[in-house]
Amino acid sequence: MLKRMSPDTDAYVYPMYDVMLTIGDSITQFGGDPQNGGYVAYLSKQYQRQMDVLNRGFSGYNTT
Repeated sequence: MLKRMSPDTDAYVYPMYDVMLTIGDSITQFGGDPQNGGYVAYLSKQYQRQMDVLNRGFSGYNTT
């Protein structure tokens, strides 16, 4: 639901959601693809309208 910023303006804001941040390598990056059954896509679907799920996976970023 949109909320008006103030009574004398036409500007609206969206309500803020909590954020889940996924950080990792290419497995995380490609986890956002629902065709691959990625876990980030699964989380996005499970938490829709409750939380923003951000995918920050980087291909070529090696975790050792």
